[in-house]
Amino acid sequence: MGSLRMVAMACTIIRTCGFHAITSNKRRLHAVAARAVRHHDRGQRAIGQTGLFSTEYSNEPNDSVDRARLLFLGTPEVAATSLKTIYEESLSSGCPYEVVGVVTQPPKRRKRKGKEIPSPVGYMAEELGIPILCPDKARDKEFLDTLEQEVKPDLCITAAYGQYLPKRFLALPKFGTLNIHPSLLPRWRGSSPVQRSLEAGDNPVGVSVLFTVSRMDAGPIVAQEEYNIDDDEQATTLLPDLFKIGTRSLMEAIPKVIDGEISMETATVQDEGLVAEA
Repeated sequence: MGSLRMVAMACTIIRTCGFHAITSNKRRLHAVAARAVRHHDRGQRAIGQTGLFSTEYSNEPNDSVDRARLLFLGTPEVAATSLKTIYEESLSSGCPYEVVGVVTQPPKRRKRKGKEIPSPVGYMAEELGIPILCPDKARDKEFLDTLEQEVKPDLCITAAYGQYLPKRFLALPKFGTLNIHPSLLPRWRGSSPVQRSLEAGDNPVGVSVLFTVSRMDAGPIVAQEEYNIDDDEQATTLLPDLFKIGTRSLMEAIPKVIDGEISMETATVQDEGLVAEA
């Protein structure tokens, strides 16, 4: 409960005092988190109210200077599982990227006067010691300034983040932004692809990894995998399976994107004549 309470509290610390400085070094992050929880338990009040929380991005030398800086954006449980997998891979020897931050939706109250509850991705990021950003809107100037001046991502990954990404955001990472989308694009572009696939009786269904562009789910495709389902398949069980498959495909593609083997120009352009909206 301490860690959960810390995330909910931390995402409220900041509207009036700028950024709450916490080093991205994992040991110090957890130490500060523990102190904050103790202070909170003693009745100290958070300073200000906001939808944006950020840890400070350290400029101290480290052994990851030659690795690509990866920023993860997501919100629900399926995205939290993807984040954990991507982060754990980043700890392996020879991995070409490091996870430098996480962007997720702001905490929400389940009841009118209840405690703020962080998103599953926010909670996972805190558990892993990854700096978190919780902007109210992805177009917020303060948020975009922080990405540009402090986070400086080379590659962004989105997995059910739930917000439209403006052109300024998409222009930041030099390797682009990759998205996990649970359908065989261009079929079922939109926010409910799994439900539409099941309603239409699609079999196989599948998942796509694609570059993000301004138009929803319209970017060139990096990878696709089909998945055969049973007649009684439900969206609640199918969605996690598709995200696991999509995460695996994504991780196979990331080194190729960083090396330049895969790019916006070399990925497969979607056939607009086959588009179905979800």
